[in-house]
Amino acid sequence: MRNKHWDTMNVTEAAKEFCDSLAKLWRIHPFREGNTRTTVTFCCQFMDDHGFIVNRELFEKNARYVRTALVAYNAYFSDGNDFSKKEYLERIVLDSLSG
Repeated sequence: MRNKHWDTMNVTEAAKEFCDSLAKLWRIHPFREGNTRTTVTFCCQFMDDHGFIVNRELFEKNARYVRTALVAYNAYFSDGNDFSKKEYLERIVLDSLSG
């Protein structure tokens, strides 16, 4: 995440990069409980530090949706099948950065 040029991105580009980073961190997070809360909190703080205003309330009020969207974003299987649906996570992240 540190190597990305956040300062040159518009909101749409930043939302896509945010989603990708969030989904990757969520997938490898080591705890059994609190993965979604922890990774969302970290990524929101990271975005704040890079000049983006994140509406955290949107994530808090839609926690189940965010978790389901993360599962859908990461729906790749070892047999090579890609069932990922990135648009769900991208929509809520873009909304959180735009409003």
